[in-house]
Amino acid sequence: MSQRECQAKEVTIKVGPVFDPARCRELREELRQLIAAGETDLVFDLAETSVLSPSAIYLLLATRHTLEGVGSGRLALVNLNDDLRQLLVDLHLEARLGFSLS
Repeated sequence: MSQRECQAKEVTIKVGPVFDPARCRELREELRQLIAAGETDLVFDLAETSVLSPSAIYLLLATRHTLEGVGSGRLALVNLNDDLRQLLVDLHLEARLGFSLS
C-alpha cells in the first residue's frame, strides 16, 4: 500500500522515487477503493519521484477522467521536479493533470 496522508477531504499519495508500471499496479486498486469510498480530492506528491513512465501518465489521466465522472473530483500533482514538470508541459498535460507553472 502506498504512503498516504489524509487532511480533511484531501488524500495525499506519496508516489516514491519511481512511478513505473509496477508502482501503477500497486496504486490502481488503491485508487479505485479511495474513489469508491468517496475520496475524490486526490493529491499526488512527486517530491521523491525522478522517473515518470508512460504507464504512470496513463494512470494519472485515467484517474482524472474517473474523478471528472463523479462530478466534484480533483486530481493535483505537487512537488514536481523541473524535469517532470517540463515533460508534462511538453506533452501539454499541465492543465489536465492539475499543476501550473507558477
